[in-house]
Amino acid sequence: MKKIFAIMLMALMTISVAAQEKKSCCKQEPTAACERPDSLKCAKCKKEVAIDRLPTVTDFTASWCGPCRVLAPILERVEKKFEGRVAVRRVDIDDNRAEAEANEIKAVPTLIFTKLDGTSNRIEGLPGLDESVIEAVLTSAFQSLLE
Repeated sequence: MKKIFAIMLMALMTISVAAQEKKSCCKQEPTAACERPDSLKCAKCKKEVAIDRLPTVTDFTASWCGPCRVLAPILERVEKKFEGRVAVRRVDIDDNRAEAEANEIKAVPTLIFTKLDGTSNRIEGLPGLDESVIEAVLTSAFQSLLE
């Protein structure tokens, strides 16, 4: 069972390692409302956590995306387990086209897992159909950020 899960995880996960990837949450110049270009507030996130202090999961999503709506509550559950250790950003690709293009987002949902050293992994699409499988894949990906 573990081998099947590992094979499935590897098949569903597109891994891209970017050495020293720029840690800016937005591509625009800072404004009065966005004084720090590396803060989560720039992406209109509810929390104000500096990206350089926590590993980050960026969830590229869209309001019209069915798989995104399936993923959202599962991602929120996993996010709660890692609260204070991993920052989660949500980026609507329709509202933030420049950021989506800069991150080469080709499908939604896309999750980019960025470690403190700037390396990142990516999951494109929904990682499975069963909620427990999706949650296990996400938990494993979150955990890998802390290793």
